[in-house]
Amino acid sequence: GIFGFLNLPGTSPNAGLQDQIAALIWVQDNIAFFGGDPDNVTLFGESAGGISAALHLAIPDSRDLFHRVITQSGSVSIYGNRLNPVDNSHILADEMGVEKLDLEKLRDLPAARLLKAQTHLIEKLQSQFIFLPFRPVIDGKILPKSPLQAIKDGEARDKQLRAGSNKDELKSFNFDSPFSNSLDQKMFLFSVRSMLRDIGHNEGYAETLIEIYRREKDLTDGTPFDILMAINNDCFFRLPAIISAEAQQRYQPDT
Repeated sequence: GIFGFLNLPGTSPNAGLQDQIAALIWVQDNIAFFGGDPDNVTLFGESAGGISAALHLAIPDSRDLFHRVITQSGSVSIYGNRLNPVDNSHILADEMGVEKLDLEKLRDLPAARLLKAQTHLIEKLQSQFIFLPFRPVIDGKILPKSPLQAIKDGEARDKQLRAGSNKDELKSFNFDSPFSNSLDQKMFLFSVRSMLRDIGHNEGYAETLIEIYRREKDLTDGTPFDILMAINNDCFFRLPAIISAEAQQRYQPDT
């Protein structure tokens, strides 16, 4: 959300990750007093929590603070790039009816007003199948480079990774979507083409991809919305889990 991942000039775009690092430092310093083992720390998360847990595999400042990661429907593939960011500060400013946000102005605003604007913004974007406008970004410091590339480079070689995904994770974001019962063919094709384009594939494969899913996922009688959810669920959750696990496999410690 806003307080963790607002990409605003002059501030850290990864304050949420820094909070998590601070929590891991606290665990190292204090968990033994509660009967815990600071040499056997496991990070686990689902959805956004899975993203956070996975990203620590690529964060230098947390490398010595944990030993294992379990992710469910969240992986190292979901992040932004500060050099080409999702400009969520401008989107938020529009939602709040102000010309421009800056740090001082934000500090003067009640938290309740910020959270209300955040909720409206997220609901609006989710209705357009745009998810997680507030996300970690590659900032060259906390998150120096592509997390998947960091794993491929062996920077998490001493960590154990277990990765999975839920079959219908994405439906939890869309059960009240206006498109759930009324997604027409034009919008359906537009959404699949946009998804393919966003992940670097040829959008001309949209019709072929739809037919493959209709056949292979037993969705012959499925609605366009059902098929879109199946495609996006694989794109955002299942395949990234497989890809990150494959990248870590060669470095995975036995115990």
